[in-house]
Amino acid sequence: MKQLKILSFLVVFALIAAACQGATPTAAPTTDPALILTAAAQTAAVRLTQMVALTPSATPTSTTPTPDLAQTAAASTIAAQLTATAAASSPTPTPTVTATAPAASTGGVDRAEFVSETIPDGTVFAPGAVFKKTWKLKNAGTSTWTTQYALVFVQGDRLNAPDRVMLTKNVLPGETVDIAVDLTAPTVAKGFRAYFKMINAAGVFFNDSVYVDIVVSAGTGTPTVTGTPGTPTPSLTPTATSAGFTVSNATMVGDTQVYSGTCPHTLTFTARFTANTPGQITYVLKAESSTPGFTFSLPPATTMNAVTGENVLQFFLEMKSNVVGSIALHITAPVDVTSSQANFSVTCAP
Repeated sequence: MKQLKILSFLVVFALIAAACQGATPTAAPTTDPALILTAAAQTAAVRLTQMVALTPSATPTSTTPTPDLAQTAAASTIAAQLTATAAASSPTPTPTVTATAPAASTGGVDRAEFVSETIPDGTVFAPGAVFKKTWKLKNAGTSTWTTQYALVFVQGDRLNAPDRVMLTKNVLPGETVDIAVDLTAPTVAKGFRAYFKMINAAGVFFNDSVYVDIVVSAGTGTPTVTGTPGTPTPSLTPTATSAGFTVSNATMVGDTQVYSGTCPHTLTFTARFTANTPGQITYVLKAESSTPGFTFSLPPATTMNAVTGENVLQFFLEMKSNVVGSIALHITAPVDVTSSQANFSVTCAP
């Protein structure tokens, strides 16, 4: 700015000087006034350039603005208020809920309450008789019994019981279920008892147990054949009734009708009959032979408790010599009914 002022002053000075010269009555100038002005301007420019060169230039420095503490504090307050407002207006994310499939067991307390049973305690069976024991159990706990629950043999006389009987449906607390187990009477004449417990899906046993108690009759051991013919088999009575107790569908079947081989040989016979209600019955075996000289040694009359539905008995006859014959089950009380007969032929190797 200072140099511009000096330049402007020189230009003005040159113009004034030129004007004064024009006012003096002198001889006609020999130099063009425009040239004088031009020279003056050039002189001023040269002088200005010399002055600028001789004047030291100040090194520009960058100035750092001094912060205003009051403004800074106000800005911080406003920023904090904006942050709080944004947080209040932004919705809180809702957690995602994932549905989980129900477990095999609902958990809770496992309890089984006995309701009823078939095959009353002390029922008499022939040696090797096949029968079915059924318990009705109530879910007295707080857990649901699933199809992963089972009734398991735990101790006592096994009676050819399976390892476990799985439930076929879920049983809710308070509901009941029938569980049937196929069993076989031993061949020794005495009493037998087998204990069973429910087990849950985790393999934990209930505290409650149930049992089956039977007696194998001494009068139904293994009879032998010695040689004289028996009496003819009585005619069949398909159904008999006494005071509301009915027996029907009585049959006898042997494991084989013709045997040829080493003797002695034991034949197995299975008798079946249907009772309409539980009741006590008495029966005997009836046998005959067409082979001269043979006598059947058969057990005495036997009493047993029949169950509602099908009843199964098994008998074993040991054959020591050649024989052709037949055998049948004869129920004598409280009704009189005889099963179909099972024919057999035994040829002993010499």
